[in-house]
Order: sequence, then C-alpha cells, then structure tokens
Amino acid sequence: LTVIQDAYETEYLATQWPVDDYGVRQQRVVSQISERALGGDDSRHLMDQTVILVAECFRADRCEILELLPSKQEMVLRSAYGWARETIGASQFVVEPGGELEFVLERRRTVASEDVRSERRFQIRINPEADDIRSSLWVRISRGADAFGILGVHFRKERLFAASDSAFMLSVSNVLTT
Repeated sequence: LTVIQDAYETEYLATQWPVDDYGVRQQRVVSQISERALGGDDSRHLMDQTVILVAECFRADRCEILELLPSKQEMVLRSAYGWARETIGASQFVVEPGGELEFVLERRRTVASEDVRSERRFQIRINPEADDIRSSLWVRISRGADAFGILGVHFRKERLFAASDSAFMLSVSNVLTT
C-alpha cells in the first residue's frame, strides 16, 4: 500500500505546483483581482484580466467567463484565454437540460471533472474533443440570488483538483460578484 501511495503522490505532485508556491500564487491572484475590482476597473476589463490571471495561475489551457443571457437559456462567451479571439462575444452556448452548464448554474459551489470524457453526473455539451480537453473546473458567478454566469478552467491533461483549487475558484467568483 505504501508503494502505491508513494507512486500516486509522486505522479500527482509532478503535475502540480509546489504546494506552498501554488497557494501563494492563488492568494496573489485573488488579491490582484480584488484590487482591480475595488479600483474601479470596468467589468469587461476585469473579466478579461481575471481569465488571464486564473489560467496562468493554474497553468491551464483554457479559461473563460460565460455570461447568462436574459432568456436564461443561452450563455455568451464574454472573456476567454486559449480560445480563438473571434469567438469572444460571438460564441453562444445553449443551457440544455442535463448539460454541464445547467449543472453548474444550479450549484453554488465548484464543479470539478477530472476526466470530462467519463463524466456521468451530466452530459458535456461543449465539445471537449475539439480542443482535447480532459479536465475542467467550473464555478457559478452570482449576482445576488441570480446567476450571472460561469467561470471555467480547462486542461488538456487529466488533472486532480485539490480543495484549495475549489476554494480559489470560489474566491475569484465572489470577487466578480462585487
């Protein structure tokens, strides 16, 4: 059992930031986003900077903020890292029953999928094969009792998410609600 655990920890840690450095980076990113929000950055610039900072902190392949449209049946890609520039503001996604967007919007906590291809809690409607996405972490962005949208981060390699990753995403989401 010790050999298996040691091998797992070695493999897991090799794909992660050193814990202390990683935690400090997460705190620094939340602080930077908070400063921008309190400093009066317009919401567009704040969202653009948020996806860049979050993606770089995670060393993610993609990160985005999807905004829920008034119909509550569609979302638009508002800010993105790792997406084609022309898709920002133009790409719309339907919030389908049983899909990942509906699943995330119904929750007030993070939703992690370490392997989106074998996900059973919901159906992946945004095609992960198109960009070879393996793992994703999402969180709802709220405005009062209503949902504003979703912050998502995605990886081409399978990734195990720690509790600190969820806490980080929730913190970023909370800053965006201000």
